[in-house]
Amino acid sequence: MAKNKDLTRRENSAVSAALDDPLNSFGEAANQIPSKVPVARIEYLATDQTKQDHPEWQRGKFSINIGEQLDHLEACILGIKYSRMLWPPFDPDDKNPEPLCKSDNGLWPTGGLESPKTSTTHKFDAENHPVCVAFMADGQPSRNATGKFIPVCPYAMFGQNREAPTCKEVFTIALFEHQLNIPVLFTVKSTGIKHLSDMRMALINFEREFKGKREHPITLYAKLIIKSIPVKNWFEPHFEIAGKFGKTELEMNLEAYNEIQPNLQKYSTDDISFDGPEDA
Repeated sequence: MAKNKDLTRRENSAVSAALDDPLNSFGEAANQIPSKVPVARIEYLATDQTKQDHPEWQRGKFSINIGEQLDHLEACILGIKYSRMLWPPFDPDDKNPEPLCKSDNGLWPTGGLESPKTSTTHKFDAENHPVCVAFMADGQPSRNATGKFIPVCPYAMFGQNREAPTCKEVFTIALFEHQLNIPVLFTVKSTGIKHLSDMRMALINFEREFKGKREHPITLYAKLIIKSIPVKNWFEPHFEIAGKFGKTELEMNLEAYNEIQPNLQKYSTDDISFDGPEDA
């Protein structure tokens, strides 16, 4: 029993430490540190600057912030990061809106955030901290029967008539893109999230049908094709498994996995979100 209590104390200490932003004392300068991993997004040509810098880019294709644009992404999954973002009401005249609140892990507001919107707190190491989801007495986040976190912040909860939460879930997928042979971060949110369940089932089926010896995560073997599908006035990402990577490609995937995956959870929402709230 003493061992379990000691483990709980260590877990709570780790949670409490994670609530503090180690670069918070650097102020706005810390936000200017760029991501080392290129970011891909579905292009909306939403700003005049984009149209000026890349007149050849087309709406609905995949833009990568190293100046490249692709019809689709051909990649393996290196890892997935979960977060949340609360945007202000959409204003077409505001080309660079700032989020009202955000969480880098979907569990509590980002460390250093001056005015988190949630009024719900949980006690970690005898101190109350604002949280986005429910926590158990041992400091672990609560989950429902399907494994999803249980939100307690009203902005993260569905309304009485099943209105969607205003604080949106964000899934950032680290990929190794094989047309350019580079790692990229691709963010899925809003209406695009429903397609992630199809991707998950496709990976489950791929693993069931996998033949041969497997020494690495199944996602490194699966050749994932991501396409942009037009829906009304927006686009949604569509995922499909198009076969198995060969030996050379697998080696590239493994090298990228060893480099990117351990650091994925350290990226902040400033690193991974450069698309606007109007994007699907």
